[in-house]
Formats: sequence, C-alpha cells, structure tokens
Amino acid sequence: MSSWLLWFGALGAPAAWTVQLLLNYSLEEWFACSPSVTARGEVVGLRVPTAALIASTVLTIVAVVAGLVAFSCYRKVGSGRDEVQSRARWMALAGIMNSVLYLIVILASFGPPLLLDVCEVSP
Repeated sequence: MSSWLLWFGALGAPAAWTVQLLLNYSLEEWFACSPSVTARGEVVGLRVPTAALIASTVLTIVAVVAGLVAFSCYRKVGSGRDEVQSRARWMALAGIMNSVLYLIVILASFGPPLLLDVCEVSP
C-alpha cells in the first residue's frame, strides 16, 4: 500500500472542503458581484448558483473517493502489531472519519445556491 494513498485518504476530504469553501465564497463575492464585472451574477458564462453547484458536485466526488481510498487502505492494512501497520491503520481510520465529516459539510453547501439570491446587499 502506498503512503500517498494513505495521505490522500486522510486529507482528501478536508482539502476538498477547503477548496469548496474558498471557491464558492469567491465566486459571488469577488468574481460575479464586484462593481467592475460586466455580466453581474455570472462567472464564465454560468450563473453563480450553477457554478457553485458544479463545484460542489465535483468536490463531493473528491471527498467520496478519498473516503473509499481510506476504507480500502484500512481493509488492506490488516491487524499487525508493528509500528508501521499501526500508523497506517490509524491514518486510514482517520481518513474514513474525515471523509464522513467533511462530506456532510460539503453536502450542506448545496443549500445556499438553491435558496439565496445572487449579488444581494445585506442591510
């Protein structure tokens, strides 16, 4: 089993959530609703909610794949008692838990693009 797979399994979902958070925030705040844009509420020809949903879908897939990789690593590690296998088992288990937690958070991000208006100023 590759060390790279363990690291992806452990950190893939948190990295996907970080990218999703930064990307979805910046889509509206910086790219679509700044005073200098020509097509207000659009990014690369797509409405902001559509772009946010596409980004969230892609990053949901990344989080699911990271969880599956972590689960696969956990099954392959076995129940050995040496330090290397213990560390690998711990990383795989942490990856499974991270993937579940961050997948829930990423899935929650599908709500705002569907419910909120674009480029609306707060009072």
